[in-house]
Amino acid sequence: MNVWLVCGALLPALCLAFAVGSRFGGRTAPWLARIVFLVTVGVATPLAYWMYRHTDQVATTLVIAGSFLYGGVFSASARGLVEDNAPPSPATRAQILTYHTVPGLRYPREPRGKRAFDVLLAALGVAVTLPLWFVIALLVWFEEPGPVFFTKNSVGRGGVVFRQVKFRSMRYAAERHTGPVVATSADPRTLRVGRQLRRWHLDELPELLNVLTGTMSLVGPRPLRAVLVHGDLAAVPGFAERHTVRPGIACIAQIEKYHIAPTERLRKDRVYIRRMSVGLDIRLLGRAVVTTVRGEREAAPRAEEMPGGQGERAVHRA
Repeated sequence: MNVWLVCGALLPALCLAFAVGSRFGGRTAPWLARIVFLVTVGVATPLAYWMYRHTDQVATTLVIAGSFLYGGVFSASARGLVEDNAPPSPATRAQILTYHTVPGLRYPREPRGKRAFDVLLAALGVAVTLPLWFVIALLVWFEEPGPVFFTKNSVGRGGVVFRQVKFRSMRYAAERHTGPVVATSADPRTLRVGRQLRRWHLDELPELLNVLTGTMSLVGPRPLRAVLVHGDLAAVPGFAERHTVRPGIACIAQIEKYHIAPTERLRKDRVYIRRMSVGLDIRLLGRAVVTTVRGEREAAPRAEEMPGGQGERAVHRA
């Protein structure tokens, strides 16, 4: 109950802070939101503790549950909890789909047990890491009050565009003035907490929800944003083959490198699709954990290392 008591005290504070941040513009809004959050936490915490000690515990639980519901509704109506980045136009979606309906493009059958393995492990992952989600969301919001989640409009199986959910690791509306540009290792648009989230892949925890809903798998070709795929489908013959299976959180290419050329990515994804099995998924997940802990994956290039300042059109991290 003490944990829920703390959460019940934090949520009203976040609600008021979201309200302040959404009603006042300019550079003062983030500071006003943070101040309101801290003040409200200081007031709400002792009140929640007093209620827990001097009133019926069932009533206290109902009050805290109500604050959760109130917090979700109010926060979503203020500025939003999710930043939906660059959704493609209907015309772009239609063009992407046409590449995946050509004769001869074969959609292999998913190995037996793969979906059950995905659901079981993803559900366990959400249950174990859920307390960490609240901490990450609070750290992201406190550094820059605003949405705590970020959705990439990525291309999935069959060329269908879906929303890939992540924790926001870059500043809000980072591409407002530049359009899609390459994210480098010292990108000034990245939040301080965002650098650590990316280093340990914690920004990808919400993708477990994509696994549970069936738009992603734990292991498979890494989903890329529609704005990137749209060009690669035209430039790289056979690029649609990587979309004949569910995209994954981990893949061979993603384990080894930060940025990778489309032709090399396709080659590695073809290897996975040919050998796809639950046993291979287990081995690749193990490799992903080891390379993350050891920091063995090839680092992201710095801005001055990108050819012509453009590089591939890799946007954010793959």
